Amino acid sequence: MPLKTKIKNILSEIYQTKKIENQKWWGHFSNLENYRNDIIHQKSISHTEFYKLYFKQSVFKVCSSPVEVIQFFHDAHADENKTNPIWPWLEGAASLPINTSYNSQNFEVVGNVYEGINKKL
Repeated sequence: MPLKTKIKNILSEIYQTKKIENQKWWGHFSNLENYRNDIIHQKSISHTEFYKLYFKQSVFKVCSSPVEVIQFFHDAHADENKTNPIWPWLEGAASLPINTSYNSQNFEVVGNVYEGINKKL
């Protein structure tokens, strides 16, 4: 199942969001998946015409669209205070991570994955 279908049909239903197709970022995200598929699934390179797409100014919007997707789904639940304090964790910009109230110092580690679930505390 294509990622676009999962986001449009499955995640939008889970998060009960507005129509995905009406979001400004949807076209850029769709292009990102198409570009990815063109690169990954190309059998042979007989010409370089398709590379011209990657040198257009719009490629920056295409490449940043996953951040907008995560922001959209985060915001869909933030109003109801149903977000996980450490999700989503996005790196690379001053305004990210999205959930700026997260502080790892406020949480206590009570075990580790190597101890298993049967260990008594």
